[in-house]
Amino acid sequence: MSQLSSGPRRRARASIRYVGRRGRSLELGFCLLAGLLVGLPLQAAANESSSGLPFFQIQNGDVQPNHTSPIRQFEAVRGAGLDAARPPGRGVQPVADFLPRLRQHRDSRPLPIAPLFQFDRAPGDMPYRTDNIRLPLGTDDALRRNADHFKISGGYATPGDTLEALGQATLRRPEGYLRAFARGTDARDGFEGGDGQQVPFEYSRNSQQLVLGWTPSADFEAFAVLLRDDIDDDATPSSRLDNLETDRLVGRLGFELRDVPGEAVSRVRAEMRIRDVERVNNNFDVRDFTVAPGARRIEVENERFFIDGRLFGDFTAGAFENRLGLDWIVERRDGDRLTDLNAASPEPRLNGLASPLFPDIAVAEFGPTFETATSLSADDHMRFGLGYRFVHADAQDVDTAGQGPFANLAPGLPATASNLYDFYYGSTEVEQNDHLLSARAVYQHETLDDRLTLFGEVARTDRAADSKERYWAGTTPPPQAANRLVGNPELEPERHYQAAAGFIFDGPDWIDFGRARRGGTTLLPGAWQISGALRFSHVEDFITRDSARLQSGVLRNDGALIFRNVDANIFTAELDGQWNVTTNLSARANVIYSYGQNSSDKRPLYGIAPLEANLLLDYSDRLGSFGTWSLGGKLRLVADQTRVDDNAVTGSGFDEGETDGCAVLDLYAGAQLYDRIGLRLGVENVFDSDYREHVARHTLDSRQRSRIAAPGRSLFVNAIVTF
Repeated sequence: MSQLSSGPRRRARASIRYVGRRGRSLELGFCLLAGLLVGLPLQAAANESSSGLPFFQIQNGDVQPNHTSPIRQFEAVRGAGLDAARPPGRGVQPVADFLPRLRQHRDSRPLPIAPLFQFDRAPGDMPYRTDNIRLPLGTDDALRRNADHFKISGGYATPGDTLEALGQATLRRPEGYLRAFARGTDARDGFEGGDGQQVPFEYSRNSQQLVLGWTPSADFEAFAVLLRDDIDDDATPSSRLDNLETDRLVGRLGFELRDVPGEAVSRVRAEMRIRDVERVNNNFDVRDFTVAPGARRIEVENERFFIDGRLFGDFTAGAFENRLGLDWIVERRDGDRLTDLNAASPEPRLNGLASPLFPDIAVAEFGPTFETATSLSADDHMRFGLGYRFVHADAQDVDTAGQGPFANLAPGLPATASNLYDFYYGSTEVEQNDHLLSARAVYQHETLDDRLTLFGEVARTDRAADSKERYWAGTTPPPQAANRLVGNPELEPERHYQAAAGFIFDGPDWIDFGRARRGGTTLLPGAWQISGALRFSHVEDFITRDSARLQSGVLRNDGALIFRNVDANIFTAELDGQWNVTTNLSARANVIYSYGQNSSDKRPLYGIAPLEANLLLDYSDRLGSFGTWSLGGKLRLVADQTRVDDNAVTGSGFDEGETDGCAVLDLYAGAQLYDRIGLRLGVENVFDSDYREHVARHTLDSRQRSRIAAPGRSLFVNAIVTF
C-alpha cells in the first residue's frame, strides 16, 4: 500500500464516487438486471435444489478470515441419522457450529454478504437489532426459493428511508447452469429511536453475483462464482470513523465428483476461494468535520487479500463413512492511518502518516482433517472429527514510524510497530508459529419411533489469534496513550473445551412450522416440536481485549487498548417450542440465556447478551383458488443486563454500561397470488419502545463509542415477482 502519496489521489477519486453514487444503487441494480433479462433465454423450470451449487450457500464473502480450528466447519459425513441438512437461521440444532463466532472477537468489518431473497428483517434495521428469533418469511417464502427463471424484488423501510431492489436470472440446461443477481440498497437518511434520539444511519450498497456450473454428467459438477460488493458512505454513529467505501471481490472455483461406482473413494470435492477487499474509513466525508483547535482529520486505508482452498474425499470402510481432507488459507493485510500534520484546515491535507496500522501482515495456515460417522444400531449414531493445523504469522513493515506528533511513543522512542510491541509486551519477535489440534465426538440417539432425538457432544477446538489481535499497531501521541491500539504477537492460541447436550422431541403430526395440514380448523394436538440444549465451554488462553494496567505480561499502566490471554467460561441454555395449533394457526416460543465469565480476572466477559424470549403467532389461509395470505406478530422480551465489564480502570471497559430490558412487538402480514406475486408488509416496534441492544453492531476499535438507540416504530414493505 502506498503511504503518503495515495491519500490525496484516493480522496479525489472518493469525491467523484460520492457525487456519482448517492442514490444510484437501485439504478445500477436494475440496469444489470435488465441486461440479464434480455440475454437469458427461457428453459423449463426445475427444482431449485437440483440446479447445481445451492444458491443460498453462496453468502460467505465476508472479509473476516476463519483463523479458528482445523475443522473450520464440521460437515456431516452422510450416515444414518446424520444426513439431514441443518436448518438455516436460529433455534436449537443437534450439532452446533464447531467454533461459533464470539462477540468478544467481533471485528469492525463491513456488513456481511447477505443472501438474495431472505427478507426476514426489514431493510434498515439490520445493524441495530439482534433478535435471536427473526420474523417468519410468510406465505411468499415459496416464491423466494422456487425455480422460476427470473425474480424481481423490492423493499422499503422507514429506518434510514431505505430502498432496496433485487433481481435474479437463471438459465438451466442439462449440461450446465448460469445464475446472476444484482442487489442495490440505499439508506438515505437517519432514523429515530424510541426516545426521539436521531441516529445518523445511511449507506449505499451494490452487490452483483454470477454463478456458473458445468454438469456434463449426473456425477460431475464444476462451478465458478464471482461476487462483487460495494458499500459507500456508511455512517457509523457508534465510532469516530465512518466507512467511506468498501470494495469487495469474491471468487470461488471448484468441482465435485460423486457416486463413483466401483471406486474406493465415492466422492471428491475441491474448491478454491479468493477474497479481496479495499476499505477506506475517515471522519470528514460522511459526517461534517468541525475545524477546531486540536481537531485532526483521520483516514484509514485497509487492504486485505485471502486465498484459501479445500480438498476432501469420502470413502467407506466397513460400517464407517469417512472424509479425509486438506485445508489451507493465506491472508495478506496492509493498512495505514493518515492525518493532517498541521492544524486542521477547511480542506483536508492528509499529508502525514499517523501510523502503519497493519504492518504488511502475512498469515498462512494449512493442515489435514479427518471425519467419520457410523451407526451403532438403527437408533444410535456416532460422529467423530480430528484435525491439525499449522499457522505461520509474520509482519514485515514493523520499522516504519509515524510522523509529526505521532512520531514517538515516548521521548526518543520512535513509534514503529516493533517498538510498540516491545513497549507494551517486552518482545520484538513478530514471527510466530502455532500448532492447532482439534477433536470432536457427537452421539445421537433416536427413540419413540424416531420422534425423540437425544444428543451429546464433547470437543476441543483451538483458535489462533487473527491478524488484528496479533499485529494491530495504532499509535497516538504520548498524552493520548489511552487511545492506542496495540496487537500482541505473543498471544497463545485459544483452547476451547466444550460439552453440550440436548434434545429434539417431535409430535406425531409434526412437519415444520406452519406446515401441519390436517383437515378443517380443529386443534392439532400432535403437530408440535420441543427442543432444548445446554452448551458449556471452558476456554484456556481466551484472547480478550483489555486496558493496559500492568497485568501479567503487560508492561504499561496507561490504559491503552491491548490484547492478552485469560481463562474464561461461557455457558448457553436454549429452549424452543413450536406448535401448529390448527391448520391455519402456528405458535412458537424461544428462550435463550448466556453467561460469560473472565475467570482469570474474576469479572464478567464483555459482549454477553442478556436473557431473551421471543413469542410468535402466525396465521395463514388461502385466498380462494388463486393464492394464500398470512399475518402474525412477534413479542420480544429482553431482560436487564447487569453483568457487564464497563470499567476501563478495573476491567476492559468494552461494555457500554448496563442495559435496561425491553418489550418489543412486531406485526406483519403477507400474501401471494398465483405463485407469481408476493407482498409482505409490517410494523416493527409497534409501541415505539425506547431500547438499546446490549451487543448491537458497533466497532470495538475505539474507546470513544456511544450506545445507539434501536429504531422506534418502523414500517416496511417488500414485494416479489417471479416468472
